[in-house]
Amino acid sequence: MKPNQSKTICKIIICLLAISIAITACDTVSPSNQIEQAMDKQSLQQETQSHDDKASSSEISIIPSIEDMMETINTLCKSARPVGSSEEKNACCFLEETLSSYGYEVHVQTFPYETATLSAFNHDAFWDINGDRKDGDSQNLIAVKKADSDYEDSSIIIISAHYDSSENSPGANDNGSGVAVLLEIAKLIKNLPSNKEIRFILFGGEENALYGSRYYVKSLSENELKRIKANINLDTLAGKGPDDPRLLTIDGKINHATSIITGIDENKDLEIGIAPLSDHFTFAQAGIASLTIGQIDTSFEIHTPEDNVDNIDKERLKIAADMVVRPLIKEICPDRYNEIIFK
Repeated sequence: MKPNQSKTICKIIICLLAISIAITACDTVSPSNQIEQAMDKQSLQQETQSHDDKASSSEISIIPSIEDMMETINTLCKSARPVGSSEEKNACCFLEETLSSYGYEVHVQTFPYETATLSAFNHDAFWDINGDRKDGDSQNLIAVKKADSDYEDSSIIIISAHYDSSENSPGANDNGSGVAVLLEIAKLIKNLPSNKEIRFILFGGEENALYGSRYYVKSLSENELKRIKANINLDTLAGKGPDDPRLLTIDGKINHATSIITGIDENKDLEIGIAPLSDHFTFAQAGIASLTIGQIDTSFEIHTPEDNVDNIDKERLKIAADMVVRPLIKEICPDRYNEIIFK
C-alpha cells in the first residue's frame, strides 16, 4: 500500500468514528437529563397518589353489619324481659354500655308504672300514667346526637325501639330486631355531620300498653314537642315468614316521617300500610309525624317462646338498616350524601 493511500484510509476511518460518536450522543440521555426525567416521573406519581388519597379520604363507607346486629340479638334475648323485671333492667345496662362505647352520652329515664291493659287507650285516659297505684319501676334509655353548632336548624328526629318483651318470650323479633337495627344506625352515623338533633330512644314497658313512650312524651316540654319533626320507630322487622319490613303508620297515610324514608330512590316505591300498636302510636297521639318499620305476618307467633333467635332472618336486619340509615343520612347531611358509599 502506498503512503498516500494509507493516509487517505486513516482519514476515512477517523471521519466514520466521529460520525458514530455523534450519532450515539444524540441517542443517549445525559446523566443530568436522566435525573430530571426521574424527578418529573416521581413528581407525577406523587401528585397522582395525593389525588387518589384525597379522593379516598373524602369517601365514607356505610355498611350495616349483620354480625354486629345478630350479636346484639343473641346477647339481649337470652331470656324474657317483661316490664319492671331484673332482666329488663339488665338489658338496659347492656344497651347503655353499648351506646356509650360508640361515644354517646346516655341518659336513663326511670319511671313508675302500673300494670295496664288496652283500656288505657281510651282517649281521655291515654296520658293518665301517674296513678296512685304503683306496680314497679321501668326505664327508658336516651342517647342524643346534637346538631352541629354551625347549623341553625333545631329540629329533632327520634329513632326508637322498645327493648322489653312479653313475659313468656325471649322477644328476638319483638323486639330484639328493632333494638339491633337502632344500635347499628347509631353506630354508623355517630361521626357524621348533622343539621338536626337525633335522639335514639330505647323504651321500656312497650308491652305494658306503651308505658315507656307514653311517659317519655308526656315529660317533654312544649318547646321540645314543637321541635320534634318525626318519629321513626323500629319494631318486629326481621322474622322468618312472608313479609319483608315495611312502612306502617296509624292510618296508612303519608306524613313527614314517611317522606324522610321515601326521600331516596331506593325507597321511593315503598308502600305504606297500617300498623298494629307500637310506640309510634304515642307520638302520633301527640301530633308528631310517626311511622313504624315492621312486619305484619311471620311464620311464627310473637309473644311466645317461638320468637327466638332461630327465627330471625339475618338479611332482613340489613334491609331494615339500609331502609333507615340511607335516607336519614341524606336528611341530616345532604351536602355529604353523594360522597358516601353504601353497601
